[in-house]
Amino acid sequence: MMPGRAEIRLNVKVLCNVMRVADSDVWIGECDALGVIVEGKSLDDVQTATDEALSLLFEDLLEDNELDDFLRDRGWALIDPVPDLEEATARHIRVPVEMVDKGTVDGFERCVA
Repeated sequence: MMPGRAEIRLNVKVLCNVMRVADSDVWIGECDALGVIVEGKSLDDVQTATDEALSLLFEDLLEDNELDDFLRDRGWALIDPVPDLEEATARHIRVPVEMVDKGTVDGFERCVA
């Protein structure tokens, strides 16, 4: 970990379904367990957008003092105690994500978490 950086690690692997919309360059990532849906022009874009969305979600939960309840409700836990975030110049919440390729979907099919 870099100096001045607070890292929070979780003991969970989030499954995200990834699919490409037929006849387009759009890829969709859907993480049902967290209600997160992202899109991008490539699989790499979806992975990056998913990482950013999950980091923001967990940062908001942390700032609102709701992280412990959120994790407990899902049977998840932190790997290490939350570091002193006041002294950190940057924060990062690492959430392991497994992207599951669901193939191609019809452009009219709607992906709902």
